[in-house]
Amino acid sequence: MNIITECYAETYLLKFLEYSPRHQNKGGMSKVISRVLDSDIITIGVIDNDIMRPKSDDRFMILDSSNRDLLFFKHKQKELYLVKQNPDFEGWIFNISKKHNLLPKNTKFKSVRDLKDVTKHEIKLRRDKQFNDLLKSIRALENSPFNDLRDFFK
Repeated sequence: MNIITECYAETYLLKFLEYSPRHQNKGGMSKVISRVLDSDIITIGVIDNDIMRPKSDDRFMILDSSNRDLLFFKHKQKELYLVKQNPDFEGWIFNISKKHNLLPKNTKFKSVRDLKDVTKHEIKLRRDKQFNDLLKSIRALENSPFNDLRDFFK
């Protein structure tokens, strides 16, 4: 199986969740979808649920619409999949954190933009203690949203 991610943060999350199949960062939703569609093996693309959707979206059908934070799609004819984070990686993480009251009062993550300042740089992702503590807190939740993602990759 191959996993293609849109950004460093998604690649980092896969490593954080100790999921280690072959994965690539392709930068940009259109590039990810294009690589997924060109694949001859089981492939999953991880992208943001951007407002601008490429034309190839009609080749995929939604698998489950009950979860509005993570949307799972399957290609209508092949073993190709998309996972869309809603609204994007940083928004998804921030919304989970707010919903479960995981952000301490002294956090530097007061907004989605603050998260983006860290997630746009691969080195910052690895070294930022508050960001990594936040991911650990989300992973430790009893019904962690990370479980849905992990289950999908199985």
